[in-house]
Amino acid sequence: MLLVALVFAACTQLDKSSQTAILTGKIDNAESDFAVLRYQKTADTSFFDADGLFRFSINLKEGDYYSFSHGRENTVLYLQPGDSVYLTLNPEEFDESIVYSGLGSEKNNYLAQRYLKDEELRSNNQQIWLLPADSFLMEVEANHVVMQALLDSYNTLSKFQLDFLNSEKARLTLGNAIEKMKYPQYHQFYTKETNVELPDDYYAFVADIDITNKDYRKLNEFTSYFDYLVEYKAMQLVENDKTIANRGHSRTLARLKVLPGLISDQEELNKALYKTMAEHVAYSDINNIDSLVQDFKLLCKDSVSIANIDSTLKSWESLAAGMPAPDFSCVDLDGKEYKLSGFLGKYVYLDIWATWCGPCLREIPELEKMHEEYADKNIAIISISIDDTPEPWRKMVTEDNMAGLQMYANGAWKSDVAVLYKVRSIPRFILIDTEGMIINVRAERPSGDIRKVFESYGI
Repeated sequence: MLLVALVFAACTQLDKSSQTAILTGKIDNAESDFAVLRYQKTADTSFFDADGLFRFSINLKEGDYYSFSHGRENTVLYLQPGDSVYLTLNPEEFDESIVYSGLGSEKNNYLAQRYLKDEELRSNNQQIWLLPADSFLMEVEANHVVMQALLDSYNTLSKFQLDFLNSEKARLTLGNAIEKMKYPQYHQFYTKETNVELPDDYYAFVADIDITNKDYRKLNEFTSYFDYLVEYKAMQLVENDKTIANRGHSRTLARLKVLPGLISDQEELNKALYKTMAEHVAYSDINNIDSLVQDFKLLCKDSVSIANIDSTLKSWESLAAGMPAPDFSCVDLDGKEYKLSGFLGKYVYLDIWATWCGPCLREIPELEKMHEEYADKNIAIISISIDDTPEPWRKMVTEDNMAGLQMYANGAWKSDVAVLYKVRSIPRFILIDTEGMIINVRAERPSGDIRKVFESYGI
């Protein structure tokens, strides 16, 4: 547990046997009168004293990473028992101005420089994703060498403790692997290519990463890498096992199937299985999900997790296929009110979006095409903004001359449409039949296979 003292005390050099670390400092041109220190799921606040100083006193058993934030910016630091670190920075040049002094400062000055170097190497990141695979691998490996050299140079001067040094080596290794995992998806997105050509040995690096390594498993980077690894293994399974490929919800089923081969501890496995199933229930299609739920229950041995999934699914029963679509109203640019029930006799394809939502905006080009393709068909394609206020929506729709029925739902996430249809993330697409019955409250996106769904209904 983090303990916060609001009164500044002078920095003193602590004995290494101490289970306390001290972080103090001063922020020039401060944007507020407090700073926040976060660790895992905890967050503690230190308000500045009369001299503008903040102070955190942290009880800890071993070294670990913390996030320090002020205003809209944050930075990562590493604290160990016995550290007494003094931090200065200026929010006008947040990352560039960070300087640490005191006991434990060397590793944190390295982390500050590491962030700046990583930012420099990523300054042209989009261009990297456009490269063919061989060139991309060369670029990523060159960047890894630069980052490793930076760590080595600081370690030569400061002789980092072994725990910190191993953690940093692990972060670099996992970061390198994550970039490689991301490449196929990012390359496809930026190049618009249907297929991504990869060398036969592209994923050879996977075998070099021991996912049981304790230096890996405690890091945030490991969680990200492990998620990509599960996705990669699942894709392989779908490609090689036609019985899974031909099942409904095949991608989630494959994820559930590969997890036991990656996690030996049953308690950890239960958590991973639950996370996978809960994410599917929260964000993916839940029509005809019974078979997938049974597979989950066969693998998961935790009765609480199973009960939670059952309870969540039960809460969605009113939005299942064949149930009446809840009625709601929204307004167009002229303030004219429309009700969903006013479109009875037509199929309705709802697009729930907002102007600030990047994935939503990426669907607009396909939506524009659909407005043309289905102009004379028996379907209403309706885009409904849940922006906090109507001004950004009105501005974008008007300036971009957006086609089709453009509506605004007052209340944003608390609007009738968001509440009635349990909208927790966007974009969200909903398909309703001519009699006002739900076909799917998580329908395919315009960029996906929604046209095939339309065709199956004779649209």
